[in-house]
Amino acid sequence: GDSLLHNEANRRRVAIESHFIMVVDTSGSMSEMDCQQNGASDQKCTITRIQAVFNEVKQLASTENARTGVSDKMSLITFSDAAEIKFQETSLEVAQKHLAKMGVPKPWGQTYYAKGLRAAAQCARADQKKRPID
Repeated sequence: GDSLLHNEANRRRVAIESHFIMVVDTSGSMSEMDCQQNGASDQKCTITRIQAVFNEVKQLASTENARTGVSDKMSLITFSDAAEIKFQETSLEVAQKHLAKMGVPKPWGQTYYAKGLRAAAQCARADQKKRPID
C-alpha cells in the first residue's frame, strides 16, 4: 500500500504544451506614466503602462524562459475601440521577432474588453492542437 503511494508521488510530471494568449489593452489610459521600470527603485524611472505590459509580454516570449522540450505557442491581441490579432499560435521564437518588429503600440481610444475577449476566444477555438490556454 504505502510503496504504491510513494511511487505515485515520485512519478515524473510530463510538461504539456501551452498556448499563451496575450490580450493587451491599448486604450488611451495605457499612456499614463505610472509604472516603475523593472529593477528600478528610483521614482524618476517611470514608464507608461503600455511599455510595462509590453516588457512583460516580451519577457514571457523570451527563449531563455522557454521550457525545455516543450513547444509553447503565443498569440497577441491588442484592443481599444477594436481588437486586432497581431499574431496567432506562433512559436515563442517567432513571437519574439514579431514583438521586436512591431514595437510598443501607441495607446488610443476607449476600452472595449468584450472585443479583446472575443478575439481571444477566436484564437483559442482556432488552436490546431487544442492546447491548454494560459
